[in-house]
Amino acid sequence: MPNNDDFRKSFASSKKSGAKTFTHQGKSYTTQTASEKAQGMTPKQKLDAYYKSYSSESSYHARTGNYSKSKAEVTRSYQDAAVKDPKAMEMDYKMRIDAYKKEKSYKEGGKMPLKKASGKGKSAVQKAVSANIQELTRANREKPAGKKRSKEQIAAIAYSAARKK
Repeated sequence: MPNNDDFRKSFASSKKSGAKTFTHQGKSYTTQTASEKAQGMTPKQKLDAYYKSYSSESSYHARTGNYSKSKAEVTRSYQDAAVKDPKAMEMDYKMRIDAYKKEKSYKEGGKMPLKKASGKGKSAVQKAVSANIQELTRANREKPAGKKRSKEQIAAIAYSAARKK
């Protein structure tokens, strides 16, 4: 397992010397910080980067039980960049409201809103199936043990919903 302090020292000295990349334990890294990367991103890219880094940080903590200062710093940098961008915040707000409405509708006995393939072709179906699997898996986690669906059932439902016209 790489030593985080050694990585930080390598990063800092490379950054100070003006290098664009550096090698640490045989792997190549960029000296660009998350804050610097976020400056050239669109609002959607900022949100996506924040969500991805938050998910990575959370799963790392859940998997190992450890806290990663580096992962937390990256997440915080992307979060700050998104918060400072009004368009990113508006997109985030709309996504949260939509998610709330879906959840509320589903809990009130409505059907789970699954995606249908938008367009023709294999890639359109695959995209819809992937989104449906994510939604069904998330909902499945909240079900009591005896009511959970198998991965095969989830895949079949996701595929069926994506193919409906």
